[in-house]
Amino acid sequence: MKIVFWIIIFFLASLIVVVIYYPLSFDLQENYKAKQMVDYILIPVFGLILLYSSYSAIKSNGVTIKEFCFYHLFFIAIMGLLYYSIFRPFLSNGLICINYFFGKQKEIKIEGLITNKTVIVGGGKMIGKYELTVESDNEQYIFDSNLYTLEKFNIGEMFNLNMKTGLLNLLYVKL
Repeated sequence: MKIVFWIIIFFLASLIVVVIYYPLSFDLQENYKAKQMVDYILIPVFGLILLYSSYSAIKSNGVTIKEFCFYHLFFIAIMGLLYYSIFRPFLSNGLICINYFFGKQKEIKIEGLITNKTVIVGGGKMIGKYELTVESDNEQYIFDSNLYTLEKFNIGEMFNLNMKTGLLNLLYVKL
């Protein structure tokens, strides 16, 4: 029985490592769009949890207004911290993995103008941020990338690249 438990733990740990690190293998990916998808799903869930906890606190009649406000502000602060530091990045990377591994991969040519390039080099406890913004026919694409890939592109240049999509229509490419 212990062996089965450790096999399951190893499998779950491997899955977590794949979800966290596999999207780093792409040179350009639509992580911003994946984060928006996570927001559309999880923010209403947290709102429903907050409403339920409010309903149960009011129903119990043993809670003062001061306690009620304190606990809900504490809940919102903790959930906001957990959401933006853990849940949102992990689940957006999970959506990118689902997009890559499942569904038929179609190739799409993206042509447009590079309008913005964000390069914030990380160091110490800060993680770097590398984004490329491309505008194409009234549509804006924001691609997460890495420093070495972004050095190939300049603001104001034309962007012509064949990219792939998967199950969730998130664009990605390995150059």
